[in-house]
Amino acid sequence: MSDSELAAPPCYASPCEAAFCGHGRPLARAKVSGVKCCTGCYHSLDGIKRLGGNIDWLISHRMVVMPSNNSGIRIGRLWGRHGDRIAWLLGPGGWRCPPVGLPFALDNGAFGAWSKGQEWSAEGWLTLMTTVGKHGLTPEWALVPDVVASKSGTLAAWERWSPEVFRRGWRAAFAVQDGMTPEDVPPEADIIFVGGTTDWKWKTLPIWTKNFSRVHVGRVNSERLLWMAHDCRAVSCDGTGWGRGDKKQFRGLQRYLEQSSSGTRQQPLLQLHNAGISRLSGACPGCQSEDSK
Repeated sequence: MSDSELAAPPCYASPCEAAFCGHGRPLARAKVSGVKCCTGCYHSLDGIKRLGGNIDWLISHRMVVMPSNNSGIRIGRLWGRHGDRIAWLLGPGGWRCPPVGLPFALDNGAFGAWSKGQEWSAEGWLTLMTTVGKHGLTPEWALVPDVVASKSGTLAAWERWSPEVFRRGWRAAFAVQDGMTPEDVPPEADIIFVGGTTDWKWKTLPIWTKNFSRVHVGRVNSERLLWMAHDCRAVSCDGTGWGRGDKKQFRGLQRYLEQSSSGTRQQPLLQLHNAGISRLSGACPGCQSEDSK
């Protein structure tokens, strides 16, 4: 894939992308019922149907949400209600032995250190994996250390640290970073973890879900971003913000789980009611702020 292709990915994720041009506007210029979004495009479920789009996946897709380092009672209740839609993402310093039957994955702590201007240390990550092993548990996957926003640094980190995951017999997640294309992904990687800077992450997400079957999205902390990841057919996402006491934010998580499980979607994506697909050509200021909550 060329740099130009990466810089201008399809604005909408498949399977409905055939109904739209590269800038997300309907190929048919006739009026398509829908609500105008912030980018000037019009579409709706009815419009997608008329243009031949397949919307079955909207009902059947069940993305898993992984609250990060959060074992509070509200998250426990969500797990009790939604079962396989909830899992934990545990990072260095955040170990809690999961309840029997609750899936979990392991973070590496690189983004947290980077966002605080701190140097990442391998000690906490290695200790976390050793602790999990001592409990006789197996994570869904473990995120191999990466270097935020650095292609070369992340590839070097994979070569150095991925053997630590594989020797334990676990699935390894590879964090894609700014400047990467699908050709950069190590063939032995089991999971694609979409990291990087906020704008790059949302801009390139359709590329990763189009090319890989198991894609996880990092830092998803609002109802709107949940639907964006969902509509690109990510299999899972994580967020640190769900347990910080913001009732409105937590209700958004509850609403997403209820509506995406029941097929009764009402929440607008990018302020679009009943949107069938996602416009991800770049992150707006709202996405930037939601990403960090």
